[in-house]
Amino acid sequence: MGQRVLVVDDDPEVRSLVMATLGDAGYECMGAADGLEGLRLARLHTPDAVVLDVFMPKLSGDDVHHALRRDSATRYVPVIFLSADTAPKDKARRLLDGADDYISKPFDLDELTARVTASLRSATSLRALNPLSGLPGNVSISNELTRRLGDGSRSACLYADLDHFKEFNDHYGFARGDQMIVLLARLIVTVAEAISTDTFVGHVGGDDFVLVVPEAAAEDSARAIVRGFDELVPTVYDPSDRKKRFIVRTDRRGVQHNLPFVTVSLGIVPVAPERRRSPSGATARAGPSTVAKRPRPRQSSRSPETQPPRPGHGECTAPRRDGHRRAPARNPRDPAAAADRARTDHVRHALRPPRDALFRSGVRRLRADVGAARAGDAAQDRPSGRASR
Repeated sequence: MGQRVLVVDDDPEVRSLVMATLGDAGYECMGAADGLEGLRLARLHTPDAVVLDVFMPKLSGDDVHHALRRDSATRYVPVIFLSADTAPKDKARRLLDGADDYISKPFDLDELTARVTASLRSATSLRALNPLSGLPGNVSISNELTRRLGDGSRSACLYADLDHFKEFNDHYGFARGDQMIVLLARLIVTVAEAISTDTFVGHVGGDDFVLVVPEAAAEDSARAIVRGFDELVPTVYDPSDRKKRFIVRTDRRGVQHNLPFVTVSLGIVPVAPERRRSPSGATARAGPSTVAKRPRPRQSSRSPETQPPRPGHGECTAPRRDGHRRAPARNPRDPAAAADRARTDHVRHALRPPRDALFRSGVRRLRADVGAARAGDAAQDRPSGRASR
């Protein structure tokens, strides 16, 4: 089904001609003989565009236009005036009042179709843009990833996310937080334009961004984003905080906390047809939070009491400090253990810092967190007494 266009004109011949022309161009058309009927249809069906005469009975075109702009459901629907009123002052007034276009009677049918198409295309593009950054939103991101999955190009999806942004927003307010988001958006666009012409930048929402680049340029792009953000982020802070390199916040209990500057974390995942079946899978795997997760060992469908010990390995009976016993060791040749090692190696590879300190704002800290967690697990697993063999 094509986009829906409402044609409001009290002249039945003009109305039929416009509807037939736009119908041949692939649009679904509705017709109204007066302004009151046109307003009722617009509120009932919410058209994608309205072709509107000016001088009509019951309700004029100007009154219909103003009513559409006051209604939240039709406020951003394109309105194209089609009228015999050719006075330049009246044209200018209606365009300044929010009309998207103005066509004078008599009119050319091809020009009418082109103007309606252009208005619809412009409105669709504006709806797909993030209002803060001006970058394409989720619909455009999904379309771009679908296109790249279909054409077989070797691309990579970078997912950028700000750390400690909530604390910054709470301290400085939403207006300063918007400045931080715009700063990151402009930096990513600048990096994308410098790296390659075959790039795409999208704004998922909030402080989350997507950058799609040729796979060979993924790491260079990430390096440039991290390096550039570290250089630019102090400019958003007050001079006193900039000098300290942290901000002081007092919690509900009156305790002061020194909060670090906002940093950026990035995740990278190849966008290749043989690896990803959907665009949502690519963005989900690229998210920084997924890189931080440690792989869970595969769980057996058998209960611990009924699961037999694996051949070649005895069961360790040394108690842990929490009173529980250690899980039996796995046979290194077991397929499940091999799968676990593969997942662990994947995470280690994702967390491995490049030689020139790639992701020093994100991944290095991520590695420290994972190392601390593993050290805690090792301390917990250390037996308090001699293990029985």
